[in-house]
Amino acid sequence: MSAQIVKHKFPPFWDACLIFHNQVIPLDRAVINLGRNDGNDLVFETPLVSRRHAQIRLEDGEFVLYDMRSRWGTRVNNQLVQRVVLHAGDEIWLASVPLRFERQCVVE
Repeated sequence: MSAQIVKHKFPPFWDACLIFHNQVIPLDRAVINLGRNDGNDLVFETPLVSRRHAQIRLEDGEFVLYDMRSRWGTRVNNQLVQRVVLHAGDEIWLASVPLRFERQCVVE
């Protein structure tokens, strides 16, 4: 089953972004919610992603990923995580959905 982003609510340069299948998604606010539910900032259309799967928060200049007690877990660089500070190049998995965290992003 393939995942796709149904919507994202983001407005050409951002300090940080997520990469999803070569699509650049800017992280332009202090809290970004990720999940299957329509109320999230990033919505993934796959049943393996929980309704409120994860959250990225800007804390003291760092982007921190939180698992929101998802059913299938959140992994960063193959490690199951509850909370982790993200670094450029980190590979994030929301259940079966792959993302990559990057800094200094240009959105075309």
